[in-house]
Amino acid sequence: MNEIKIPSIEFVRLKKGMTDSELYDYMAENDDWGCFLVYLRYKYDFEEEWDYFVECASYDCCTETVFWLNDWYEGQQNVEYLAISKLGWLESEKKQETNFEHFKEDIVNLFIDNLSVVDGKPNRCICTVCDERCDIRANCDDETHYELVKAWLRNPYKKPTYKLTKFEKELLQCYSSAYRFKLFNSLNGMKEKGYFKSVDENEKIEDILANCEVVKNAES
Repeated sequence: MNEIKIPSIEFVRLKKGMTDSELYDYMAENDDWGCFLVYLRYKYDFEEEWDYFVECASYDCCTETVFWLNDWYEGQQNVEYLAISKLGWLESEKKQETNFEHFKEDIVNLFIDNLSVVDGKPNRCICTVCDERCDIRANCDDETHYELVKAWLRNPYKKPTYKLTKFEKELLQCYSSAYRFKLFNSLNGMKEKGYFKSVDENEKIEDILANCEVVKNAES
């Protein structure tokens, strides 16, 4: 007999004052979720108390339309969208451990002698040969290399600082910050032409702007 799956609901708080179009854009960006539960409240002008509801909606990417399960919105209420969720499933069975998860410490110990750190990312020692690109080169030698790399692996991950020119930063500020860089064809085209060289296209624009440094030349 198949194990019973239990539905799980995880709500994400929405920004205060989100409009209908902003909510629909949010759904469009996350349309791989399929169905949404939207926690909202509404009231008429003559009412003092808010009514709170959880309404089900789905986004149709073909028609770019949001469909509500219930016809709750009459267009006359004051509406505030508070939170949104996707519907997922909690497996009753524990997820099986992968070989990588089980042997990751062994893998690190086997290959740590050939690891260097370049721009905050792991690289191969043979590619850097202890030159100025390696972040740990200052105190590194045959005796200290193992412990230095081990210490770097234990450090908390820090998002990179994106080097942007003044023009690149001001241009990004013109785009909706809640969306990922890669969703804008115009930005992708500029990256192909040599702009935004240090930017990870999978990052949201708001995260890029929050972790950027303005430089005269993006190569510097």
